[in-house]
Amino acid sequence: ESTVSVEFEVRADPRSSASPEDLQAQFDFALGINQKLTATHQAISRLRQARSQVNTVAERIGDHDADSPLVANAESLTSQLDEIEKALYQTRLEARQDPLNFPIRLNDKLAGVMFGAAFGDNPPTASAIAVRDELFAAIDGQLEQLNTVLGTELDAFNQKVAEMALPAVDIPAE
Repeated sequence: ESTVSVEFEVRADPRSSASPEDLQAQFDFALGINQKLTATHQAISRLRQARSQVNTVAERIGDHDADSPLVANAESLTSQLDEIEKALYQTRLEARQDPLNFPIRLNDKLAGVMFGAAFGDNPPTASAIAVRDELFAAIDGQLEQLNTVLGTELDAFNQKVAEMALPAVDIPAE
């Protein structure tokens, strides 16, 4: 195995009238959105792990005591997680035409803003920045709510689970 190193220079497209500052602004805008989308998708993954584990605990308890307050607590947690996921991501997409049948959610809206802003050699428009900021705020609100559910509420659930000598719901940190 060998390695070859070659120096090269990256040049702007000579047909473009965009300044280096414009291109940097476009890159920074798209990169910021990409990072927010990554954080959103990681949060959805954590949410799904938590929901799966809560459901497993609820099934174990329900097999012995369907009227347990802990089963109701698990259902409440699951419901809250479902609502957060539905705000962030369209969960009903199965067939190719489903995006036409069901509304897009925050992650798709944000990806659309990124796609539109990355097209061409232009800095982001004021309207693109405004929409990005609005979507960031909406996503941040959902992520904050998720952190509350996966923090305070899940901790309380796990304390009750520990009293029953069952394994706790354990999800990775952000």
